[in-house]
Amino acid sequence: YSPIITTHKKKGQTLIEIEGPLTFVSYLKLKKTVEKLAKENNQIMISFRAVTYLDHTVMKKIQTLSYEFKDVEIIIEENQQLVQFYNHP
Repeated sequence: YSPIITTHKKKGQTLIEIEGPLTFVSYLKLKKTVEKLAKENNQIMISFRAVTYLDHTVMKKIQTLSYEFKDVEIIIEENQQLVQFYNHP
């Protein structure tokens, strides 16, 4: 249940593509990738287009990434195909 995380550089922006399930267990892998890229990029886009499952805890953590990396613009490209299983605040 580990996602495949790939990175691509495009015109001063780095794209992080995530494929597969993204749970609290694999969040640290994503965060380490962001930490590494934040040292050399001022704009990072995270794409959820190929995410098959997104844990609620991870979604909350991702929303706070911009507070942790203040000098980096973090853009979230959402997956409109994901369906919410339950109503959680």
